[in-house]
This record gives sequence, C-alpha cells and structure tokens, in this order.
Amino acid sequence: MGRKKNRKIEPKVKHKMVLKNLATGMSKKDALLKAGFSMSTARQPKRVLESKGFQKLLKRRIGDEGLIKTLKEGLKATTTKVVVVGKYKDGTPITKRIHQKDFSVRHKYLKTGLELKGHIKEDPGNNSIINIAVILDKLEDESNNRIIENN
Repeated sequence: MGRKKNRKIEPKVKHKMVLKNLATGMSKKDALLKAGFSMSTARQPKRVLESKGFQKLLKRRIGDEGLIKTLKEGLKATTTKVVVVGKYKDGTPITKRIHQKDFSVRHKYLKTGLELKGHIKEDPGNNSIINIAVILDKLEDESNNRIIENN
C-alpha cells in the first residue's frame, strides 16, 4: 500500500471567485455558478463552502476579527420609512422619517456568518429555524446590560 502524501491544502482560484461573489451579496448558488462550478455543485453549496481550501481562504481573508466587525455592523441594520403625519394648509404632506430595526437584513448577516464559520449547518429546505427577532433582542439586552455595568 502506498502512503498518502502530506499535501498542503490551498484555496483554488474558484474559491476566491466564490468569496468575491458572496461579498457582493449574491446567493450561494449564484456565487458558485458565476465562479464556474457546475449546477449540481451549486445546488449543494456546503460542499465548497465547508471544503478545507475555502475555509483556509476565509481564515486568511476575513479572520475572526473582520467577521466580527462585519457581523456587528450587519446586526445593527436599520431601515428608514417615511410616513405622512399631517398636511400643511396648502395640502402639501408633512412627513417624518422613522428608523426601524431591519430584522431581515440582520438575520442574513447572522445566519451567513454562523454558516461560514461552521457553527450552524444550512437547512436542506433553506429555511431558518432560528427566531432571529428573539435572539437579536436578547443580544441587544445583554449588550445594554454590559454598558450599564461598565459605567
């Protein structure tokens, strides 16, 4: 029997293209297809995203500090809505901007970050089983408690 060679696993060019595509906001499937992977591979993105080469690329390019910074920004995502609160005498509407937490964006940041780091596995049906609103509120409460304790 032959011995296995002790080869170093290195990211492939396609891995770099997938990471670049994901960074632009593409879905995993589209990112893989645009990078040149087959449709069958694109339908099972974890085969690439959990590969040793891709994980090594993530550690080099993003690292925990960069990921944490980006996740913190994304977990604070808000949306602005303009609502009519009245009318001037001439009929012109009086508007007010309301800033609200954008839970759909926050969910995407959290889920993608956790998947990339291997903390959760992607659902076959691509459905989230996490109630993100509850988690985010809990994280915010813990963060506020830390601020109060530090003052």
